[in-house]
Amino acid sequence: MRGLGSHEGVVNIEYGHLIFEKGMPQSGLIQVNMQTIQVTDIPETDPIPRKNLTEHLKNEDFFDVDNFPIASFEWTECSLVGENVWNIRGKLKIKEISKPLQLTVQRKGNILEGEFQINRFDWDIAYRGSWVDRTLVDPDILFRVELIPM
Repeated sequence: MRGLGSHEGVVNIEYGHLIFEKGMPQSGLIQVNMQTIQVTDIPETDPIPRKNLTEHLKNEDFFDVDNFPIASFEWTECSLVGENVWNIRGKLKIKEISKPLQLTVQRKGNILEGEFQINRFDWDIAYRGSWVDRTLVDPDILFRVELIPM
């Protein structure tokens, strides 16, 4: 919130597949169930603020999960940039808005880890209120991704 703090949470992967060729991820699709958003930085001992923020993130001011329950990332290009480190390019789709995205992932044992940042306005994740309401929350959202094969 404009440098005054931030929130953290989790969201569950609904479906995904990765295609590897010669040990390198070639393509993949990840679908995220946006209805599973849960705030994690507010303690469970404060259930009302935790629930209120979780529900607020799910409503039409942000992710509008009733109308857009699935977000996805489909990657189409991958290039090796270091030992077990790849640049992944593809399309991130949130609220039916699809935009190109590039991120770097690293393989740690059997897990692929990476992170990327988006400007929430590019995907219409924004208040509909006044200019003050729209700008109170930072425009950037940082996503940390951990893919564990099942």
